[in-house]
Amino acid sequence: MVEIIFQIIVFSLGVWGMIFTIKNRRTMPGGLYGILQNKYEIINKDKLNSILCMRSYALSIYFIFISIIAILTKNFLPIVFLGLTPIIFVAFNIKAKKYVKFFD
Repeated sequence: MVEIIFQIIVFSLGVWGMIFTIKNRRTMPGGLYGILQNKYEIINKDKLNSILCMRSYALSIYFIFISIIAILTKNFLPIVFLGLTPIIFVAFNIKAKKYVKFFD
């Protein structure tokens, strides 16, 4: 019973993330974004917006994919693999940098 609740929560997080990204894709939050130190790239608002949308879409699709696998296999184990999200980002070649917002 607990497994089903967690599967529903993960699936709803994925669906909510997709809806949030689609609704707010023009006004995604800006500012510093990334985890590597001392690596900056000056970009304009549109490029930053598309990078944030791409990351949000990838994470939402990943949540939905993991929850569907968990529901189909009737197993709690796929939800444990949510910790592998950074590996998925590396596989999609999404580099983490600090982005400095450039105002036109």
